[in-house]
This record gives sequence, structure tokens and C-alpha cells, in this order.
Amino acid sequence: MSGPQSLFDFWWTPTPDGERPQWTLDPFVGAGPLRFGMNHNEALTALGSPGSATLDSRGPALECRLRHLGLTLYFDRREALLGIASDALKGPQVLADGTALTGRTPSVLERWITDRATRPPTPEILRMPGGQPASRTLGLVIGLQRSHDLLLTRPVLLSREATRNPALVLPNEAWIIR
Repeated sequence: MSGPQSLFDFWWTPTPDGERPQWTLDPFVGAGPLRFGMNHNEALTALGSPGSATLDSRGPALECRLRHLGLTLYFDRREALLGIASDALKGPQVLADGTALTGRTPSVLERWITDRATRPPTPEILRMPGGQPASRTLGLVIGLQRSHDLLLTRPVLLSREATRNPALVLPNEAWIIR
């Protein structure tokens, strides 16, 4: 099928896991080729996209959208990487403790975070203003994104600094359902 319907289907249909880059979350260090604290140019170079995107001021942070990679990066005012959001439909599959985080059923990952929280150290779980669960020990917020009439997970990975109070460190746009 061609035309608007096929474009709509492309935009709203998740990329299969086997076709996505596979990244492993190293809590408070980074994921894939990205490391927290690297600057904007270092991050773009690590992703193989030097000079391909600009920074937009979004409240307390700077935002860099890389739609072609399914990523949104957040930097502090000194341009140090604070957060990495993987698009639920087109972004890298991020793994934490062997569990896939990107494009999943939200209730399944919420249960996983809750089960993980029964192990020390505690308190493990943080709730964002919209109710999204977050793991303090992983530096992870389970953001949400639409796919047709479903919601899927859009993991937001955080530096240690950003994990202390993510709702104040990253812009509101990081937490809205996309």
C-alpha cells in the first residue's frame, strides 16, 4: 500500500527488536556508545552523526532530538549529557539486567521494577509527577509513548545527578506521553 496510509503505518509501527541497535544500560555511566557527562559534539560523534543536530533550550536542560536514530538527548547548561530517551517505536533496544526496556508493555516493566525493588538497596522506586515508575539504582524512568491505540515504554536513562530529582532536572517534555 502506498500513500498516506503507509506513511501512517510506518510512523506508528514499532521497529522489530532484531532491527534495532541493542544497547546495554550501565547505570550512571551510559548506554550504547553514549556516556553521561560527554558534551554535545562528543555524543553526536559517538553516534556517527557529527554536526547533525542542534541543541534547543527546554527549561532547565538543553534538548537534542535525533529522530533518524530514535533518540532524544538531554544536556545541562554546560552541555554535559544528563539523559538519554529511546523512542518506543524507532529507538535502540536498551537492556538492563538482561531485560528489554524499549517498546514494551508498561505494566510488565512496572512489575519488573517493583520486583527488583524487593532486593537491597532500598528505597528503589521513585514516582514521577505523572505516575511513571523510576528506578533510583538504575537511573531509569519508564516513559510512555503511543503506538496506534496502545502505550509502549520509552525508557529515559539518567545520570546520577539527574536521578536525584529528574522532574526538576529534565524538561517537562521528557515526561509527557508522546
